[in-house]
Amino acid sequence: GACCVLNVAVLFPEAITITWFLRRRFSDQQLDSLRARLKDLLTRTRWLDDEERLFVRVPCAFLFAKLRCMIHSVRPLLCRSITSTDPEVCHDAVAMAPLDGVPCVEMNLFQKQFIDTVYTELAGALEELGLDHRPRRLSAAVLTLLAEPGLVETFLSGGAVPIN
Repeated sequence: GACCVLNVAVLFPEAITITWFLRRRFSDQQLDSLRARLKDLLTRTRWLDDEERLFVRVPCAFLFAKLRCMIHSVRPLLCRSITSTDPEVCHDAVAMAPLDGVPCVEMNLFQKQFIDTVYTELAGALEELGLDHRPRRLSAAVLTLLAEPGLVETFLSGGAVPIN
């Protein structure tokens, strides 16, 4: 959970998967609570760039008790790419980032590069298929899909999906 104060970009298929998972795993009451957390996160971070988001340290809306990720099994590719070898070092690096601007987190670079390549290639494949390939913020994409599940059909038919 130490790195879960970053802006996370997702492609729409990732948001679809996460929303599908949430709808099957959580009750309506739990989803209402999540919607409120997502709205709060968006309000607090919408206009923050990556460095500013690190500075304010607003945690991801998908974290719950003891900083566990409720979507860990379907987490976004970019979350999968960050694999700190030492959570304490990750926490310290993120905490120090606003001071020197260069967070240095020890991680498996092969895995990071591999997953970054998968993300880029998936975006390229979506574009080639005429599907919406634009990245969007994780919280905004999931909140939008929870409110408008019909956007899945819009996406699959090649329509543009709003980026909130």
